[in-house]
Amino acid sequence: MSTPTCTHSPEAAKQPTRAACAGEAPEIADRGIRERALRVVCADDHVGFLTSVVETLERAGMRVVGVSATGRGAVEAIREVAPDVAVLDYRMPGLSGVEVARIVRDRFPATRIVILSAYADPELVELALQAGAAAFVSKDSQPEEIVKSVLHAASARTNESSR
Repeated sequence: MSTPTCTHSPEAAKQPTRAACAGEAPEIADRGIRERALRVVCADDHVGFLTSVVETLERAGMRVVGVSATGRGAVEAIREVAPDVAVLDYRMPGLSGVEVARIVRDRFPATRIVILSAYADPELVELALQAGAAAFVSKDSQPEEIVKSVLHAASARTNESSR
């Protein structure tokens, strides 16, 4: 099994490791007290994995308000429900997660993006972050790593909106 990757910054993208996510958990937990559940859209063309991600996020107290198996469907769901965070597979039919991230960055900047991928190549991580993703997580990661990444993305959204 490969080392899970959770990357939140361009600097960390150069050396993707589990520690990039685990080191931020206490801060996120302190800031993570919310008046309402985070609203999340999830998109992945692998139904079993998508179902697992949805269940993980819901167990963590988040509200999954949209799901899709395609990039175009993800854009439509994000447009319709304006989630706090969108969790997107890197490779999907129609539009890739990176292409969706660019569209979201330009058209729906209040929604933050987490990219999931079976490939933790540093170049892919860098591409995702440059496209506007707040985090990149390996699909090999433990479920709590995905939750931490969504919380990280949401906290970035909250910090930017309070400026």
